[in-house]
Amino acid sequence: MWYSVNSMISSFRPFDLSIHLSKHLSIYLSIYLSVAVSCTLLLFSQSVHANTVTIDQEVERSMAHYLSLAKQHLEHSLMTQSERITNVSVVPVSQLRRLSKPLKPNPIKVVPRKLDLTTLNARICVWVDLWYHASSSPQYALPFWFSVAAEGPVWAFNQTVYADRTVVEQHLMRKEVNLTALQGSPISDLSKLHHKKLVRRVTRGEILVDELMTERHTIEIGKPARVVSHSGSVTIESTAEALNNGEVGQRVQLQSYQSNRTFWGVVKEGGLIWVK
Repeated sequence: MWYSVNSMISSFRPFDLSIHLSKHLSIYLSIYLSVAVSCTLLLFSQSVHANTVTIDQEVERSMAHYLSLAKQHLEHSLMTQSERITNVSVVPVSQLRRLSKPLKPNPIKVVPRKLDLTTLNARICVWVDLWYHASSSPQYALPFWFSVAAEGPVWAFNQTVYADRTVVEQHLMRKEVNLTALQGSPISDLSKLHHKKLVRRVTRGEILVDELMTERHTIEIGKPARVVSHSGSVTIESTAEALNNGEVGQRVQLQSYQSNRTFWGVVKEGGLIWVK
């Protein structure tokens, strides 16, 4: 027994112990450094993410504000620029996230552009200009699209009226419709109908629009016209086909139904054509 203890003591070397401890210390130190670096990277990424979320939220709030401005501007413009409109419904259809990608926050001025609502459409775009520094022109512009329904009264036919007829107020009734869904330009001033006629037959409920009407001429091409000619003291009345349109005081060309001869005459009151 004494021999084995003496053998162990004699075999122990301090240098071997230092090597053993050094190896363990380097392992512990590498583990510690790895954990420290991981924690630092995690904290940094969380900080960047929090900052990004804050910027995105700020842009999102700004976009909602710009959208509200554009909507109010459109509604006000519709109600003030068109006397025909009695009620409007405006629904945003733009994707705000797609619009906000290149957007910088905190402009110094935000102004919606003036709208031209001469023609009403079911989709209307409102441009909002952004200034980030003093300048005569904006540095950025955002397009906001809206689906629009604008109700108002129009003239509609209360009965069937045939082609070539002059439209009078007795043929019409008032009707509330969505003006943005109309095909054509509605006629509001009935005094414009006196010298016009229908281009086709219309039925009850159809809206009176410009595209249904055409100018009525005193003498119309292809239609028969009363011709008065003088030969000495003799006055001869006949009928001929008009080869062009004409108004009172204008010269028109005609073709005789009997001989197919063409000649010229002057349009007089009542649609008569005088031939010298």
